[in-house]
Amino acid sequence: MSKSASAEFAAANRNDLKEKEDAQIAVLDEYASHVKIMGKDEIQQAILESIEKLRSERKPTSLGDVMKAVSGTGGPLHGKPVEKGEIALLVKETISNSS
Repeated sequence: MSKSASAEFAAANRNDLKEKEDAQIAVLDEYASHVKIMGKDEIQQAILESIEKLRSERKPTSLGDVMKAVSGTGGPLHGKPVEKGEIALLVKETISNSS
């Protein structure tokens, strides 16, 4: 399902397949427009708050501990549309800058 496939169907004079592809693209575009994407600042804030909470509870603040606190069940980023790799990169940066 892609716009390039739609163009290929049009070039091949397969309007039936082009229309089907266009309809699928429209559904996906509609869905994607409703997905809220978290910005880097929001993610960073959640990480900082989680590190502060861990420190106040005298718990370790290693990469794994912070990742679990941030994205694990009950964490501020749990279930949010955020890539775990992006979270990990920001956690590493934050930990190294606060040491």
